[in-house]
Amino acid sequence: MKLVLFDCDGTLADSQDAIVRAMDEAFLAVGLAAPGGANTRSIIGLSLMEAMGALAPLEPVATHARLTEVYRTNAQRIRLADAQEPLFEGADAAVRSLAARDDLVLGMATGKSMRGVRRLIAHHHWEGMFATLQTADDNPSKPHPGMIEQALRMAPRNARVLVVGACMQEDTFHPMLGIGKELNIQFALGYDPLEFGASLEAIAEEKVDLAPLLTGVVTIDQVPQAFLDLGNPELHAKIIVEPAGSTA
Repeated sequence: MKLVLFDCDGTLADSQDAIVRAMDEAFLAVGLAAPGGANTRSIIGLSLMEAMGALAPLEPVATHARLTEVYRTNAQRIRLADAQEPLFEGADAAVRSLAARDDLVLGMATGKSMRGVRRLIAHHHWEGMFATLQTADDNPSKPHPGMIEQALRMAPRNARVLVVGACMQEDTFHPMLGIGKELNIQFALGYDPLEFGASLEAIAEEKVDLAPLLTGVVTIDQVPQAFLDLGNPELHAKIIVEPAGSTA
């Protein structure tokens, strides 16, 4: 038996726009400058108090708590108005296909609230497909090991735990949880090498239009600045480097 553990926001649900809108409105409501898309996207996946501390490090804990309260109200309003954040293409089919297998058990470990997770599950008719739901309501924020550790405690002996999703921060867990049950933990990149090959082939054969993605052209000498510019997702998507245009 294998446990496949999904993140939610950014892995199954494309909820970034709603999160950015709710966060900007929360900051403005308490008299602070809106953090903007780039900063807010950098904290997606953290629990709300951890996120507010990262976005407003000079503000007191009381302000972080107020921001959290206003954000939750804003997020609920936005999600109700928008019906529900959309799933990434193929996510619904993947969940249903994996849930139908006898050799797999599905779980979810996310910084989202349990109310938000249950709303998502109900909206997409995923009831009964996830054996474990680990949310920020019951677990410390990542990179604390609480979420994955609880899932490991629930995994049967000799199981494999497959973690699908990205955490850019340092993470830890207690090996004895896996040693006692002889568990295997596997992390998935999310892309198969064959998909990279197929993408390059499609580009070479001009089957896809790359124009909307190409937002800049630089010379070799301008590459350092280009890397700095790419740190702001609101400024650039992809930049082409033209070696012939470099200066001596």
